[in-house]
Amino acid sequence: MSPEADETAWNRVLRRRSCRSVAAAFFWLLVLASTVGGMIALDASADALLVSGMRAVGRVVGVADPRRGTPTITVDYTVGVTPREAVVNRDSGLAYHVGDLVWVYYDPVDPQHVRTAEERNHNDAWKWGLVSPALVALVFFPWGTVFAVRWVRRWRAARRSSWVPVTVTDATPEAAHQALALKVNDAGRLRVRTLSMLPGRYTFLQGPEPTRAWIGGAGSATVLVLARGPRRARPCPIQVRPQLGWTWPAGR
Repeated sequence: MSPEADETAWNRVLRRRSCRSVAAAFFWLLVLASTVGGMIALDASADALLVSGMRAVGRVVGVADPRRGTPTITVDYTVGVTPREAVVNRDSGLAYHVGDLVWVYYDPVDPQHVRTAEERNHNDAWKWGLVSPALVALVFFPWGTVFAVRWVRRWRAARRSSWVPVTVTDATPEAAHQALALKVNDAGRLRVRTLSMLPGRYTFLQGPEPTRAWIGGAGSATVLVLARGPRRARPCPIQVRPQLGWTWPAGR
């Protein structure tokens, strides 16, 4: 894209960035919803055995309390005249001893699909296959939602404002952020702070040569667009916010 691109070009850049961030937040929402739905379905399947399953008296023949992994009990029970044995995952926190009697509920079609009155006996692979993505989604969905809202705000603010060419003359590291000194219209100056949560993301702006960019939006919805990013010859939008004591546009 030419450095002399018009305002509609920069607005398209922000629109694409906003759409991608909204899609990412929606993806994590789907992950969270599907994993929670899966865990509810697992509980429902286990609880259904209490209603539709067959019941038999079982006897605890083994108790395992590993330092790592899921504690279990081994129970034997009888299906008709056939003796059966099953390992049941424990999640109730109850203590068991060899010889204890428990009610065993099993699926008559699949007698190895069992639970006890107290233990749902969730499969470890299914349980962790649902819990792990849910925990990840719980972290990334709120973060992604905030990120998407910020981009959409800046896109809308930029559409209402005009794009002004600036020159990035200094990029000072500031924890996870960077303070940027901008020269506006070869006259005014402005200091802004990047909002990236990744330390060192904009270290490429610390080069000896000033970087040409455009600034748009207003106040807390200010955005900076570089004509080229660090690795690709494509526009690079950056979320920024004027530092204390500075306003953009000037005078507001």
